[in-house]
Amino acid sequence: MVASRIPAIGLALSLGICTPIAAQAQGAIAAGLPDVLGQTIARANSSAWPADCLALERTNQPKDIQRFDEGAEIGIQAYLQLAAAGLDPDPAYKRNWEEPWQLDGVITEDRSTVQDPWASRISRIERIGTELGRGKVFGRALWNAFDAQDTLLGTYDAEMIRRSDDYALGRLRLYSPGQLTEAMPLTPYCAFPGDNTGYLEGRVQYLERRVADALEDLEKSRARLAEKPDNAGRARRVERHSDRVAEREQELNGAQEILSSALAAEEQARQRLLALGG
Repeated sequence: MVASRIPAIGLALSLGICTPIAAQAQGAIAAGLPDVLGQTIARANSSAWPADCLALERTNQPKDIQRFDEGAEIGIQAYLQLAAAGLDPDPAYKRNWEEPWQLDGVITEDRSTVQDPWASRISRIERIGTELGRGKVFGRALWNAFDAQDTLLGTYDAEMIRRSDDYALGRLRLYSPGQLTEAMPLTPYCAFPGDNTGYLEGRVQYLERRVADALEDLEKSRARLAEKPDNAGRARRVERHSDRVAEREQELNGAQEILSSALAAEEQARQRLLALGG
């Protein structure tokens, strides 16, 4: 955990240019998960990020992680300075994402109307976790905010976007004490939190369809062999289709194990976050 003091309002800010992007959101809310996780999985499934990134086969180098950690601090403090002064926080953002700001699930779409309930009372913030996306463009960081009496005001959960010298806000969620149960767990991802889980779920569904297709072919070949039990060609076709079913079932079993491990790690991360959030 990293603690930092909020610097004076007059500190010069490194500002980026806001560029609108089309929102990518499709699909149903993931069953049993907070709505926000279902939405990010939907965005991930509609994105064009490479499979090796979504599968977390890419790795982040220490220098990339350090750059994000430092840039995230600059980004959140830029926002807090503006919010504490009652100013429009727009310069602390880089892109016009949907749901750019919310407090305990209540969304403010117009950033210029944001009323931060804690910024002017913050004495210090303590970073409780960061995760740089494997695409190295986006990252996520969370901070607990405390007042002068060291009382927890709440938690800031920021999705951030890389710009030239630091990271800017893309989306910011505030959680009052006791409300972190609605937050997504802090787990590795590619571009959007939760996209690895979405990718793994999609792969399992794809492999399930392939197994079903192979079983259908096997049943058809068996039916044809039953018509002519002595036909060697039809017997070989049954054997080939049986081997294909076995191969695809093995691949599916492996994908299901990977997904189960990811979901278990996700739940562990959720519990760690709740413990840190107070």
